[in-house]
Amino acid sequence: MGLARQSAFRTEREIIMMRGSMTVAAGVLLAGVVFSGGCADPHYGLRKWQIADLRSWESEGQHVVEEKKPETATALGFFLGFGGFYTNEPVLGVFDLLVWPWSILWEPWIAPALANEINYEATKHAWEHRQRTAESARKG
Repeated sequence: MGLARQSAFRTEREIIMMRGSMTVAAGVLLAGVVFSGGCADPHYGLRKWQIADLRSWESEGQHVVEEKKPETATALGFFLGFGGFYTNEPVLGVFDLLVWPWSILWEPWIAPALANEINYEATKHAWEHRQRTAESARKG
């Protein structure tokens, strides 16, 4: 009787482990949704004028500089806020670390947008450098 009664109730440790497993399962499910959804878009999180700039630069031969991979930022967003650290946002990373596992509700969507913003700025810098170099060559 004691054994049956003991197995009917879960210990606190078992409940915590079950919750952790459920959190990981939910994270894996969300990762699948995110990777198959809009966060994998190379322009996710950019404004319309930024997308227009990128298209204009690409049409003139400037390749998009990819300093940060949005897919990596998304994946790291599920793990203790590392998406924030990956995208050079340590305050966001620390906050997400402190509130994990709840941060998986927003971090996988914020991190790829930040990565795309970093890539936009790097491409803009490369484009401006290319323009200055071409102008110097014409003058010199």
